[in-house]
Amino acid sequence: MLKFVFTLILLFCISFSVQSQNCDLRLDGYILDFHDNSILAKAEIKILNTNKYLISNNKGYFKFEGLCPGQYDIEISHLKCETVTKKISLDTSLTKTFYLEHHLEELEAVSVNAKEKTTTNTAQEIIIKANKIEAYSSGSLGDITQTIAGVSSLNTGNNIVKPIIHGLHSSRVITIQNGVRMQDQEWGLEHAPTVDVNALQEVNLIKGASALAYSGDAIGGAIVLKPSKVYKVDSLFGKTIGAYNSNNQGFTLSTSLLKTTKKG
Repeated sequence: MLKFVFTLILLFCISFSVQSQNCDLRLDGYILDFHDNSILAKAEIKILNTNKYLISNNKGYFKFEGLCPGQYDIEISHLKCETVTKKISLDTSLTKTFYLEHHLEELEAVSVNAKEKTTTNTAQEIIIKANKIEAYSSGSLGDITQTIAGVSSLNTGNNIVKPIIHGLHSSRVITIQNGVRMQDQEWGLEHAPTVDVNALQEVNLIKGASALAYSGDAIGGAIVLKPSKVYKVDSLFGKTIGAYNSNNQGFTLSTSLLKTTKKG
């Protein structure tokens, strides 16, 4: 009889403890940006060590229901935000706002990288800039290109210089200026490219298979000439280059003057 009474009291205490555990609490709130209080939609909210998981709506709102009193670890994450974990003590239903900070979007330093623009994607393209071209202002195009490894020149006169690329010249090496193919160097050994090197901004020498993009007979290579750039600004600028040759006592003077307007 005493054992029966003791069991009845124990069952009553367990029933009272279960009934006193109120598991109808609510945890809701909003997920906002720490800096400007903007809404963070589609943020992930997890209650750790449980299977409860939510995603905030378009207003940044979330809502957990059916929670028991106690302490919970809440993990909040969002794309491009640093994940945070908050400890919440829940005795009654609670509405709380969580703030996330966009650490990954804040740059501590700015790095500017520039890549030289080339005509082709091949490694067999050599670019000669304006400062090197000016050093040969009294020379010819062949004098400039022969400074490149694998390129020589065929000289039949003081100013008749034809570029030779891997033993090929004349019609096997084409010259493109302003998008137009120049054929004067293909007429014979006594003909060379009639190009004013002082009017050039850049010389691109393209060897290998990529030269065939300009002509099917460019077996030796292609020389692409780019004139000085003209900008749409109100400006007046120019340059004068003088050169003296001790051989044959020659002196050359080249002057260019360019006036540009904003209207083009």
